[in-house]
Amino acid sequence: VEHAAAALADVANAYPWLSLDDRVAVIAPSGSVLNALREDLTRQLNGRLRRRRELRAVSASEAACALPRPSTEERVVITSIEDFDGLERLIVVAVGFDDGAASAAAENRLYRAMTRAQWGLILVNERRRGESLLGFLERVEYDADGYDGPMPAGAGRRPAAPPKPPAA
Repeated sequence: VEHAAAALADVANAYPWLSLDDRVAVIAPSGSVLNALREDLTRQLNGRLRRRRELRAVSASEAACALPRPSTEERVVITSIEDFDGLERLIVVAVGFDDGAASAAAENRLYRAMTRAQWGLILVNERRRGESLLGFLERVEYDADGYDGPMPAGAGRRPAAPPKPPAA
């Protein structure tokens, strides 16, 4: 929970200009993990994060049925992967997906959580030694020689939209 709250604080600090309202989701692999996470994370949102932003935890169904409203409050979706299927958010914090068992079902849940992120993904898990679902991360190393540097200006951008015809 502490690491998930720290991840949300990092997002809020990194993008102070961005409203996080209904743009961030914290996703758990199951209802039991979600139940253990929801209460403590909600308390964290109302505690240390409240000083900088007014974040409120909501379920996926509550976020889906809420109408836009003028408010300084920013809603963060906290849900299980089962309740979030077919939905996406700008930033996803996936919590507790590495339970140590590298099964097809566990891989499927992790893949579904990762593909819910449109822009940014943060994985928050226990560090496990040996073969686990995320065990490969222990072997990942940064290769400074393989880094090509920043993309050239204009690379990867969409071409400008054609000009609109003059009004008749």
